[in-house]
Amino acid sequence: LEAPGGLEALRIGRELGRPVDRLVTDVVMPGMTGVSLAREYLAEALTTRVLYLSGYPEGTVTQHGIVPDGVELLTKPFDIQELSRRVHRLLDQPVAG
Repeated sequence: LEAPGGLEALRIGRELGRPVDRLVTDVVMPGMTGVSLAREYLAEALTTRVLYLSGYPEGTVTQHGIVPDGVELLTKPFDIQELSRRVHRLLDQPVAG
C-alpha cells in the first residue's frame, strides 16, 4: 500500500479492515509527521512494527526529539538492498505487547 502523505496513509490504514505487517514512513512528509502517523497506527492497532526513514542524520532526529530513541530508523541515502534488509529485520522481531 502506498500513500502520498500521512493523512492519506492513516485513511488507508483505517479502511483496510486489518492490521498491516509494518509501516514504513518518512519522518517528514505532507499532512502529518511520520511520528504522528506511527503513533496513530500503533494506538489503533493498525500495525505493530514501524520503520522510519529520514534525510536527517540519526543523531539529529533522536537528539532533537524528532523520533524517540530506540526506534528503527534508516537514514537517506540508502539502496534497495539496505531497505530490504531493514524491512526483513523488522519483520523478524517479536511483536511487543
